Amino acid sequence: MNRLLASIIVCFSAIAAMAQNAEIEVSYTAMSPNFKNGKVDVKNQNVLLANALESKFFSPITEYIDSLNSTPEGIAKYQEMSRSAAMKGG
Repeated sequence: MNRLLASIIVCFSAIAAMAQNAEIEVSYTAMSPNFKNGKVDVKNQNVLLANALESKFFSPITEYIDSLNSTPEGIAKYQEMSRSAAMKGG
């Protein structure tokens, strides 16, 4: 009888331990003023990904730029995009 009870307790403990591996994603957009025209129109998105063991807080735009700058082809594409934006005045 003691073995059965111990087995049941171990089983429930394992289930409870596995249930605590929840994952969560929180995202928000921060608004800040555009110093060129004084309007509040600059948007910055931020994301928090977390679980019981680790977390990651990042801006998707910054992550995309970092990814582009990790290869020679990406660097060329980023420079092309930057030149195009500068020519358009953005």
